[in-house]
Amino acid sequence: MLTRNDREKRQSIVDACLRMNALGINQGTSGNISLRHDAGLLITPTSVPYELMQPEQIVFMGLDGSFDSSQRPSSEWRFHLDILRARPEINAVVHAHPPYATTLAIMGRDIPPIHYMVAVAGGDTIRCAPYASQGDVARGRSRNTGAAISWLPSDRDTAAVIKGRDRNCSRPDGRIWSRSRMNR
Repeated sequence: MLTRNDREKRQSIVDACLRMNALGINQGTSGNISLRHDAGLLITPTSVPYELMQPEQIVFMGLDGSFDSSQRPSSEWRFHLDILRARPEINAVVHAHPPYATTLAIMGRDIPPIHYMVAVAGGDTIRCAPYASQGDVARGRSRNTGAAISWLPSDRDTAAVIKGRDRNCSRPDGRIWSRSRMNR
């Protein structure tokens, strides 16, 4: 049985996922969201369409990577876990695919200071971090993408694009907020 606080946090994740699709920064089940919770995190499940997602389906994961085997966290859970482990001041991670940010990420370019929301993210650019596939990480072939993003100085960055991928935002205050204004 979920507590009221658990249910509210899980519902906030579901609501944010629906909002990302409504804004056009995700399609289908792409993207994912995690939120620091107790001694771990809450994260979206894998392969569940947001329109059908229920708060009970949001997966609780310990900071050691453990989770209930009856649930399946996002396939990108390592990414979220690494960021939340490395950056204790960060309380939420939003992984989205906004078209313009994705274009720059595919090109391996930072997002330049073309909008005031870049400054809100913590710096004069939103930097492009290197990409490592989950398969490469599992086979020990490269650094995890979450670890690559976690090198961003905590006094500067709360958003990044991942080379060849998309845009990720994090919030120190734990509110889930998509920085979609730059993609309208």
